[in-house]
Order: sequence, then structure tokens, then C-alpha cells
Amino acid sequence: AHLTAFCASPIPENLWEPLPRIFQAVCGGSTESHPLPLILQNGWAHDHMSSMLEPLLNYVGRGPVDVILKSSDCAQMIFGIVRKVVQIGGLGAEQEAAAAANLGAALFAHAAAPAADAWLGPY
Repeated sequence: AHLTAFCASPIPENLWEPLPRIFQAVCGGSTESHPLPLILQNGWAHDHMSSMLEPLLNYVGRGPVDVILKSSDCAQMIFGIVRKVVQIGGLGAEQEAAAAANLGAALFAHAAAPAADAWLGPY
């Protein structure tokens, strides 16, 4: 959270590099540059969404969000994180789902109209 909270605004390009790793931690999926062991293929950090919320909100709030929505990769990663965490059930999942919903709401709250219109359907 400190990297994204105390950096220049908008967030410098080199600080966007952790976002794909955060996505991979929550949603899983190996990439050629960052393969995962089989046991981690479905993600392992979805139950830590409330701990990751602050840096993710910094990405959305200081992004700028219009750039996030124009980059299909960033928008898909944010949506994938929200979708994965909201769909996980079990004991204690409500707090994590609320954090994910907060992230999704922040995306729309920071977007200037009509930048987020195309994302209303998937959410």
C-alpha cells in the first residue's frame, strides 16, 4: 500500500508491474513469464482481499481510472479480482466480498462518464 500511496499521481508506469502479480495471486493462472505450480493454479489470495484493498484502491483512484478502463488488460484484471472474490463462499467470505465490492464501486465512482459504461454489464 505504501508504494501506491506515496508515489507520484498518476501512478508511474513502473508501479503498475505488481498489478498482474496481485491478479495472479487472487485469480490464479500461469503465464509464460510467471508460471505457477499446479497447486496455485486457481489463486491463493482471494481470502486476503481486505488486506489488498488499499493498494488496489490506490491503483483505481490514482490510476487514472479512464486509462484503466481503456486498457482492457487492467480493466479485466480488476473485474476478474472482484468477480473471483465475490463468488467465493465459506466462513468469513463476507468481509472479503465486501472489500471486492468496494473495489468495483470505486472503479465506477472514479470514472468520468461515459468511460465505465461498457463495464456496467459485466459487473
